[in-house]
Amino acid sequence: MQREALAIVKKLNGKEHQDVAFMLTTLAEVLRAEGKLAEAEAMHREALTMNKRFLNSEHPRVAASFVHLANVIHAQGKLAEAETLIREALAMQRKSRGNEHPGRGQLAQQPGHCAQARRQRGREPDAVSRVPGYPRKKTSRRLADIQRPEPVGQ
Repeated sequence: MQREALAIVKKLNGKEHQDVAFMLTTLAEVLRAEGKLAEAEAMHREALTMNKRFLNSEHPRVAASFVHLANVIHAQGKLAEAETLIREALAMQRKSRGNEHPGRGQLAQQPGHCAQARRQRGREPDAVSRVPGYPRKKTSRRLADIQRPEPVGQ
C-alpha cells in the first residue's frame, strides 16, 4: 500500500518533491521493520538527498532524515557510518535549536545510539560520556550516600 501511495504522490507532484521525500521515508521505515535493510537504506538516502535539496541544511526534517538513515545503517552493522550520521544530525540540531531546546524529539535519544555504536566497536567503555552534547544528569546525591532500609525481620 505504501508503494502505491508513493506512486500516486510522484504522479501528482513529480519525482522531486517534499511530499515524495516524506513518502520515501515512510516506505523506507516499513521496509526497515520488515528487515529489508538494503532497500530501506536506498530509499532513506534518496529522501535525505531530496530534503537537503528542498530545505535548508539546518531544517529538523533534514536532521531526522540523517537519523532514519543512521538507524538503518546501524541495523546493518555499519557502526562507524551510523555514528557519523548521528553526529551530523546532532550538530544540525544544536546549530538550529541549541542544546536545551525542549522539542528535540527523536534526536534527544540519539546520543545513546551513538554511544552504543562506539561501545559495539570497542572504542570506549564509557562511550556516552564522550558524546558531545549528550545531556548529563545532575544528581544531588551519590548512590553510595543513599541510606538503605534495614531488611524486615532482622
